[in-house]
Amino acid sequence: MKLTVPPAFVAVNSETGEPGSIIEWFLGYSPDTEERFTPGGDHMQSLIDGYDREKGRQHNLDTVIKFSRALSQRKVLCHSWQE
Repeated sequence: MKLTVPPAFVAVNSETGEPGSIIEWFLGYSPDTEERFTPGGDHMQSLIDGYDREKGRQHNLDTVIKFSRALSQRKVLCHSWQE
């Protein structure tokens, strides 16, 4: 796909054993902009009927692009999702 991806830092919640990650894309924006993190799986579940949250096999780039375009059209993003 030739996507440039910044480093991701993976961790495990010591109380629940649930894995997670912090990716540079979520951080470093202007302090004047109100942004918040939401799990991608939440959006996949709302966009894909029968999305299996445990396995995540239906997670796909086409749905991510569709969702990103919708946010852009609603002027919710403070940056270019395509970058």
